[in-house]
Amino acid sequence: MDDYDHDIAMINAYFLILGDLTLDDLVEREDEDIFFPFDPDNYNKDDIQEVIDYFAGLEDYEKCIELRNKQLTLK
Repeated sequence: MDDYDHDIAMINAYFLILGDLTLDDLVEREDEDIFFPFDPDNYNKDDIQEVIDYFAGLEDYEKCIELRNKQLTLK
């Protein structure tokens, strides 16, 4: 397994959470290992908050808003 890439994991998480890409889509488009900051089959509000915090640190507030809106739909 390649070294864990936190940036790629967060980008993968972003697309998965918003439903822009499925786990299968990500598997098909990657030639190497796929990284996520959490279990992609079982994530929760805290996991989404971790991704929000990451993008806030990059000052990518548009992604933060999209993720927050999705987070609010979870129970």
